[in-house]
Amino acid sequence: MRYLLSLLLFCSLSTSVLAQTLTVGLSLADYPPYYFVGDKGLEGAAVNIAEDIAKDLGYTLSYKRYPWKRVQRNLQTGDVDMVLVYFKTPERAKDVVYTDKPHVSEKASLFVSSNMDITFSGDLKTLSAYQFFGVRGYFYGDQYAGLAENHKGDVSDESELVRRIANPNFELIGVGNQPAIEFYARQQGVESKLKFLTPPIFEGYNYFAFSRARTDAEMIAQRFSKALKRYMTTKRYQVVLRKYGLTRPGKD
Repeated sequence: MRYLLSLLLFCSLSTSVLAQTLTVGLSLADYPPYYFVGDKGLEGAAVNIAEDIAKDLGYTLSYKRYPWKRVQRNLQTGDVDMVLVYFKTPERAKDVVYTDKPHVSEKASLFVSSNMDITFSGDLKTLSAYQFFGVRGYFYGDQYAGLAENHKGDVSDESELVRRIANPNFELIGVGNQPAIEFYARQQGVESKLKFLTPPIFEGYNYFAFSRARTDAEMIAQRFSKALKRYMTTKRYQVVLRKYGLTRPGKD
């Protein structure tokens, strides 16, 4: 009888511990300044903020990396519990519960081969003669989403995107987060072969998002929302933003 009670207690405690671990889905490709592998392991603004909040709430975050489209599929199935940077769209909201507030902002910019003679007014329709490329599964704002599908191509990640756009034999237009594109351009030694066009085509807010496949997704999202609201009033939050060159969402 004593053995049975001990076994039941052990199982109960084990279930409690497991319930406090959240599996975070990240792209295989680093995405600075939000998450990337640095000298001390995984770091970045979104990682730092998520870890601080998770610690405050008593959760442990376990990271798993996949191609981005598979991260999104795993959100649908519940094979991952959350993602750290996710724009709000009606389509995505079918699969996830978002925090009430965003924690970081992000811009999407156009970039081209440095030998291209091209200007940009801010209206993508003026560039309708060109072929655009972006990372499969990313959201670059309504203006980009509204482009005709035959003008848009997909690649698997930023590294492939940089290789394609830096090729001087083709006049193509890439779209992406400038710090991430610059990161991969440095890796490939092609920084001088790319140039960015202004203005950005989109600036949006990134949220934590939790898989609706979890029966407690609403509860977890609300816990993170309340903790995030407190966290954003702290000096620590400001330190993280400054470290990675970001500003509070909604502020210049």
